[in-house]
Amino acid sequence: MTKIANKLALRKSLNEYLLELKQFSGQEIDAQSLCSVEDLERIRDTALVHLQNMNKNKAIIEFSEKNSDKVKAFITSLEKANNSSVYIWTNRSSLHGLYKIDSISSLDLSFPFNVNPDGMAVFLTEDLNDKLLLDFYRDSEDQDMLEIEVQGTHWGLMNL
Repeated sequence: MTKIANKLALRKSLNEYLLELKQFSGQEIDAQSLCSVEDLERIRDTALVHLQNMNKNKAIIEFSEKNSDKVKAFITSLEKANNSSVYIWTNRSSLHGLYKIDSISSLDLSFPFNVNPDGMAVFLTEDLNDKLLLDFYRDSEDQDMLEIEVQGTHWGLMNL
């Protein structure tokens, strides 16, 4: 690819990423709100070591159930256990930086199934003590599913 083509591809990717972040956060986001890629790498490296052997729990639900009272109550319980700000992390984050929301309860559960092509998003607390992983996929029966995995000092002990 030429340099111009690379710049255009990166700009398109950034616009797609900002839309993706908007769908997870319910907020309008601009590129200046993202942390640097260097900060992202530091956060990633520290979090990988810190969370490596932490408690982990997971549940699988139908994707359509993500807006249920049960899931909303679960998110509220996560916030009560650790109310730190939360980084939103997707595959595109590595190119553009992380966006931080006020807490896990700021997660907009109305995001669509096709919010990103990877079907995955990670929400990491700013104190790096807890992580929520959402893995959305179509199962063998063509049903849209959502795997919810929590890990960490506080959230790793929580059950949906």
